[in-house]
Amino acid sequence: MTNPTESEIEKALGDHMDALTPAWRSKLPGVAFTPTGGPWQRGTWMPARPGLVAFGGGAHHRQSGVYQIDIFYPKSERRVDLLLERATAMRQHFYPDGARGLTIEAGEGEIIVERRPGVSGIDETDPAYNRVFVEVFVRIELRPAA
Repeated sequence: MTNPTESEIEKALGDHMDALTPAWRSKLPGVAFTPTGGPWQRGTWMPARPGLVAFGGGAHHRQSGVYQIDIFYPKSERRVDLLLERATAMRQHFYPDGARGLTIEAGEGEIIVERRPGVSGIDETDPAYNRVFVEVFVRIELRPAA
């Protein structure tokens, strides 16, 4: 088994983000994107340093990081309520109520969300969009083949 690549991790998280509302435009890594005036979102994978959980051949690998989802809604529509509703739905999507977490497959590993994601306050610094971000704290596990 091999560790999932950074692109596999980012793709799995991005696919999960997009599954909530496929109609929203999403900024994807490495793809040109220009907002067109409607709501949109951007996911960014920020890995921490990977670590070994055990020593020796076939050691268990663990990596952690944050997947930040920036959600943008046009200021011209004056619908901050919809922006906050979307952020709450995204938090719920990555950590459903009543669940003990969420597991997403990524290559040969698993992405595990163990705690409820955080939601920021409203950022109004952009002249055209209000923004809220959702921070999803994840752990990636890869166990060696038996």
